[in-house]
Order: sequence, then C-alpha cells, then structure tokens
Amino acid sequence: MKKLLFINVVGLLLWLSCAYPTGTKNDTGDAYLAKVGRYTLSNDEVKQVLPHGLDSLDSVAFVNNFIHQWVRQKLLLAKAETLLSLDEKEMSRKMEEYRENLLIYRLEQKYIQEELDTLISEELSSSYYKEHIEKFKLSSPIVQAVIVKVPTYASEPEEIKRLLMSKDTNDFLSLESYCFRYATRYDDFNNEWVPFNVIERFFKDDFQQPKKFFQKSRYYEQLDSLNFRCVYLKKFMNTGEYAPYEYAKKRVNNWILNERKQKLLRDLDSLTYLKAVEQEHFIIKGN
Repeated sequence: MKKLLFINVVGLLLWLSCAYPTGTKNDTGDAYLAKVGRYTLSNDEVKQVLPHGLDSLDSVAFVNNFIHQWVRQKLLLAKAETLLSLDEKEMSRKMEEYRENLLIYRLEQKYIQEELDTLISEELSSSYYKEHIEKFKLSSPIVQAVIVKVPTYASEPEEIKRLLMSKDTNDFLSLESYCFRYATRYDDFNNEWVPFNVIERFFKDDFQQPKKFFQKSRYYEQLDSLNFRCVYLKKFMNTGEYAPYEYAKKRVNNWILNERKQKLLRDLDSLTYLKAVEQEHFIIKGN
C-alpha cells in the first residue's frame, strides 16, 4: 500500500503557504501532491479547481478534501484495472464509444433546445387526451376533498361535520371563518383532484379499500388527545378509471412534448444523412 499510495503532505503544506509550490516531482519532472500507482495529482490540477476568494483555512479544507477524494477515486480505478480483464483495445473501444454517444447526445439536446416548440394549445391538449385516453388510466385513487385539523380542546365535531357536508354558501363561509380561528390545517386543495394518499398521510392511516370504505359515507374523522381530524370527499375516482382531463393535463402535455422531441431527433438524423449524401461526405464501398 505504501508503494501504491503516496500523499505528499509536505507538498500540500508548501502549496497552501505559497502561491507556486515546487512539491515532489514525478518521472517527467512535474510537481505533484498525491500519487496512486501510476497516477499523480499535480499542483497545477489542484490550483485550477481551487475557488477564488477562499481564506487560508477554507483553502486548506478544500484542498485536503479534494486530494482525498481524488485518492479514493484513483484507488477504485486501480482496483478495477487489476480485477477487470479488459484489454487495451477493448478499453479504447469502449471509451471511444462513450465519447461518441456523449457528443451525439449533446448535439441532440442542443437541437431540441433550439427547435422545440413548447407552446401547446388547449384545443390540442384536449384533443390528444381524447384520442389517447387509454394512456391516462389511474394507477391509484384520486379525490376532491376538504380536510380539517383542529386542536381537540377547540373542536366541535358535529358542527364541523355539518358545515363540511352542507351545500349552503353561508355554511361554507362559516366553516372558513371557524378554521381561520382554530384550525391548524384547513385545505380544500383549490377544488382540484389530488392523490388519495394525501388523505392517508393526513390521517397517518392506510385505507386498504378506500372506495368500499367511503361508499357508505364520504365523511371520516379521527379524534385523539391532541387533535381532531376530519375529511369530506366531494368526489372519488378509483384505480383503473380514466383520469379526468384537468388532472391528466400535465401528463398530456408531457406526452405531446416527448413526441415532438422524438420527431425532432428523427428529423435531425434524416436531414444530416440527406445533406451528407448531397455533399458526398461519405462513401460506402460496393454501392
């Protein structure tokens, strides 16, 4: 291990105390701060990553952490080179393949960023939803609900239940006024659909068959020594049903954008090929 790993602590101290350390030198005469087998970390490499504006103590901490992270990485690399039986040609091929894929990916992302139309009309979104309704089946229940949490000492369960289930506007205003004064949580989720597990988390409970459970009553409550919790389910949709458009709209638009991206990538491939054919940028022997 002593031969495999050598951290030049003296060089580190010199580097931190001087702007241009000399440090220990490797076989080519370059100064380095750490060495793992055939790999060396030069003073210049560390200086290039050191953020500007750090005081001396922060510089010490940064450099020390950077060197040790570099050592750990190179130790894993050395172990991989020892245990994995990739020959030099295979390694070069894989590295070149990775380089090619990375460059192509960056080109594709640049092309998408420049060419993608992100505007989606309501008409298009609604039409896509109707034409691809099978994509938008619910994988879990959703609800439109109102939840209330009130300290037990201030709760009036029967009155809260009455106000929650009432369709009278005045009762709704009375409920809001009451919750404003006493509730630690009151949420109607802006009358939007939310996943049913939001309700489960609120009660810290797991309703094994929520649809069956709430068929008898859309109201449920819990009372303990600290809090009174209750929920009124205005609407409920179960797993396997088609998500309503307003709930699925974000997913609908993501599908539309993804399809546009895929078309752009196909266009990029075709246009690049056709242009190369036109300008005779490649030759296929035998054709």
